Amino acid sequence: MTEQVSVFVGEVTAPDHGAIHGVAAEGEDIRTHVLPLSEAVARIRDRRITAVTAVVSLLWLQANKSALREEWLDRSAIEGLPSAN
Repeated sequence: MTEQVSVFVGEVTAPDHGAIHGVAAEGEDIRTHVLPLSEAVARIRDRRITAVTAVVSLLWLQANKSALREEWLDRSAIEGLPSAN
């Protein structure tokens, strides 16, 4: 059996706390957690985050964080938009 997952990254202005989202009629219970990347990576190390999709996504973000930040800051400056540091 093969599983395929798509992960997307985007610049957002996020709240400083998690919440529960989803379509109630579909029984969705999507819980979000907002925390610094360093804490998320620490949770991988101490095995509090073990889901492979989350692990791979967070490790990718750790490896690409500087390039993403630079790209988004450059684009915001060019377009005159506020950046979501």
